[in-house]
Amino acid sequence: MSALYITEIPKNRFLTHTRTHKHTKLTS
Repeated sequence: MSALYITEIPKNRFLTHTRTHKHTKLTS
């Protein structure tokens, strides 16, 4: 369970980063 947690955290962080980056691209 801890291993899954460790792998899920960066994945979610990456997804949110790309999502915000796309949003910034659209607005600018």
